[in-house]
Amino acid sequence: AVADRGGDGAAAAADVFTSTAEALLALFSSAPRGAQSLPLLLLLKTAERIEVGSPLHSRIQSTLCAELQSGEVAQQQKILQSFQAFLQAAGATSALSMEYMRAVLPAVASLLSPAKSSQPADRTGAVKVLLLACTMCPPHAVTSLLSLSLPLFVGCMWLAKDGTPDAAQKEVSTLVHASLTALAKRSPADFRAAVAAFSAETRSRMETALREAAAASQAGTALSSNQTEQAAKPKIALRMDFSSFGKK
Repeated sequence: AVADRGGDGAAAAADVFTSTAEALLALFSSAPRGAQSLPLLLLLKTAERIEVGSPLHSRIQSTLCAELQSGEVAQQQKILQSFQAFLQAAGATSALSMEYMRAVLPAVASLLSPAKSSQPADRTGAVKVLLLACTMCPPHAVTSLLSLSLPLFVGCMWLAKDGTPDAAQKEVSTLVHASLTALAKRSPADFRAAVAAFSAETRSRMETALREAAAASQAGTALSSNQTEQAAKPKIALRMDFSSFGKK
């Protein structure tokens, strides 16, 4: 009887969470853009308590994907930040986080597609989510995910021939440069396998970007060293001892 009551209680709790998530999903979908942050946060928090495989998860995932394709940078930023927090809270070994990554990462990756390079998008947010996924996915899936993500990352690396980057382009390029180094150190074998599969164009772009970054770093170091040396050189001394003034 106790077990039955326990089962009934668990079922009742599951119903409550499902009903709450249904209401929050409806509220999020109907709320003005400026009022969606709280419903989204609560929706994803509630989703953590709903059984994996529930049809409601598919509806939430579809909503997230649709919002990422909205073309509104502020909305993409909101979705990506919330999704990143959700994955971190769910945990790397969670079946729920794996389910959401499989469903939502294609929409995240599409924000970095070369075909959409001229369209506004929260590319920095997309890179951060994909980086998190690379650190959370099971070991057997790392090479596959890197093979999909790295070419997109390389496409975000700014080259001198591209002209002067704006603030957003510079930010994502700087993030990608740092991230490639971190990923190569974290999973060297998987990283090498993914890079080996690069197209000639992608490989050339990455090598050029890395050379330019190294040259810029060396130039910056030389300039800093020169400025330090100049600052260390003795200046003309202004003598304040007037004891001998006027003496012959």
